[in-house]
Amino acid sequence: MKFIIRKSELTRAIDKTLLALPSRSPLNIYKGILIETDEKGIVKLTSSDSEMRIEEKITAAEFEPGRTVLPGKLFADIIRTLPDETITVSCGENNTAFITTERSSFQISTIDADEYPGLEEYEEDKTLRIDKDTFIDMISKTNFAASKVEARGVIVGSLLDIKDDSITMVSLDGFRMAVARSQISNQNETNAKIIISARILNSLTKLISDEEFENNEIAIGYNEKRANAEIITENSRIIISLINGNYLDYENLLPKNFKAEVTLDKNEFRKSIERASLMSADGRNNLVKLRFTDDNLRITARSESGNLEDNIPVSVSGADIEIGFNSQYLLEGLRVIDTENIVFKYDTNVRPCTMEPENGGYTYMILPVRIL
Repeated sequence: MKFIIRKSELTRAIDKTLLALPSRSPLNIYKGILIETDEKGIVKLTSSDSEMRIEEKITAAEFEPGRTVLPGKLFADIIRTLPDETITVSCGENNTAFITTERSSFQISTIDADEYPGLEEYEEDKTLRIDKDTFIDMISKTNFAASKVEARGVIVGSLLDIKDDSITMVSLDGFRMAVARSQISNQNETNAKIIISARILNSLTKLISDEEFENNEIAIGYNEKRANAEIITENSRIIISLINGNYLDYENLLPKNFKAEVTLDKNEFRKSIERASLMSADGRNNLVKLRFTDDNLRITARSESGNLEDNIPVSVSGADIEIGFNSQYLLEGLRVIDTENIVFKYDTNVRPCTMEPENGGYTYMILPVRIL
């Protein structure tokens, strides 16, 4: 195998495949990048961590067909150090590859390409079509709320609930829940629920945010029974494993009735919570207290380091209350709401509260912290 290509083109392809390269794996082969050159000079780079597989294609100026596996991180590091000029990658005998330019030459060990796990083909039975920017926005507004604890089962992923011409994306971790809604083109005219790992969604965001990702709309073909999905573009193919299981009934988890509703200036509220978080960071549960009265919101935070009190003029429609929250959970929700004002709703100081943008389409539910 041999191919000659500009560094810039090879670097772009490697950077994408690195997103599926595991930092740790019991199988050494997964630490490598499979490189295949066909009879037309198309060079395909493949990486996989067994849950996500990324295939990137580039075109070589000169080539000899063949295939090999190179140690992924080492290969990427070598290419980054080389000057921006033409690079030759070739395979010799005795499991050896050569990476050369006019002034540099590396010799590295290879792995037999036949050891690299193949891909069992499947036929997707449904297709989700969604505007790329909308998909990225929904991920950014929900994915952070997914559980980080692998033992928590399906909630380490985000739910995509597809109904008629709408999609709802949901993430939760037992302390808060983020729900984003949007319209889509549901060509299958069938309802479906699929769960995608939050880690994979983060990688997908990086891939489709790339300026070279040519499609404004992405099509995700999926097969619920086989628990697989894929995104295909001109030069990329991304295959992901879906999470098997039943997601929590998020619609029933969302509170239906509230005793009060408050409209707040988002930036003023966020800055006040940021100040309070400075005092709550070394306290229990990053606790901040919100006291809503008819015309004022008082925000307090106390710790061994000191205390803070902030006051924001508001108009409360409903009952007064004092309620505690984890300041970091409040901030994470506030940072993804992109309207000037937010609507804050509460019932009691032990029942879930919600924050929503003034134009709807998104709900952030958060559980209070008990005030002792």
